[in-house]
Amino acid sequence: MKMVKFGIIDLMIIIVSLVFILYTASQLKEQVLPELFGVVLTVYAIQKIQIFDESKKEEKRREGLEKQFFHRISKELNSILDDFASILKMNEPITLENGLSADEEEKRYRETLFKNLEEISKLSDEEIKNRIDQVFLFGLDKLFGTRRKNILKILTIYSNYLEPNKIEILDRLEEKFYSLDLHFRILGKFSSEDVKAIDEALTEIDKKAIISLIPESIRILNELKDANILRC
Repeated sequence: MKMVKFGIIDLMIIIVSLVFILYTASQLKEQVLPELFGVVLTVYAIQKIQIFDESKKEEKRREGLEKQFFHRISKELNSILDDFASILKMNEPITLENGLSADEEEKRYRETLFKNLEEISKLSDEEIKNRIDQVFLFGLDKLFGTRRKNILKILTIYSNYLEPNKIEILDRLEEKFYSLDLHFRILGKFSSEDVKAIDEALTEIDKKAIISLIPESIRILNELKDANILRC
């Protein structure tokens, strides 16, 4: 048998109705009314306490999930920044001032790396093509597929706790990685020693796609930074 659940409004209506009925019985009025009003106030207080407790529990749960989300997504996005730095031959050392703690050094390094990637994303197609490390490309036939799956997994777990605009940005990044994965899988079919074939593949088959997808992905990462999801 299915149980019927009553909310605070239902209980209040029932109690008020009882008050009205009993109020009409003048011989019981003086004895029953104070007790009934006491019952009303007690039920109301209990309901308020229950709602407050549930609200606090939900708030703590959301805070915990939000902390997990930012830890996982920051780790993933920072790894993506490292991927692009390697692809674009950003091997030059980043100079940091002395006296920084390990956390401060990491933060400054990430900020500088991201700034450099932003500058590269503004270059012409030919300049970006010249920066791509073609030898490094042979390890990428599965990389962007893995990154895409990781982002999808994070979105599946935490999408109910994210604002729609943030989900939309992450969705667009996942789409770019789907395309990058497709094109790098094509490149992965060539031998690393066959430089001519690689150059032809990059020029004839995937040049426009990869050269446009990399800066587009970096610009989406910038949107994630502005949305406070990517925390360098």
